[in-house]
Amino acid sequence: MSQDKLTKTRLLLTGLFAFAWKKKQMFMLLTYEDDLGITQNPVFHIAKDKINEVQPTIYQRMMNQRMLQKRAQTSPSGN
Repeated sequence: MSQDKLTKTRLLLTGLFAFAWKKKQMFMLLTYEDDLGITQNPVFHIAKDKINEVQPTIYQRMMNQRMLQKRAQTSPSGN
């Protein structure tokens, strides 16, 4: 069901109160373990029209960081 159709249905069913209802928002949850071994779960509010832009960027940076960590673990000097 499209957002427009949902809004019209909500208006028909509830009258003027339809505009007082909050619409769903987009959030992104990242789960990771920090340097101290503590699991972190930051939550980010992201505009719906930006999620397709933000998510791939965060994923790419995460993968780059993992590659750097693996290189540091496999290098003879540990750096």
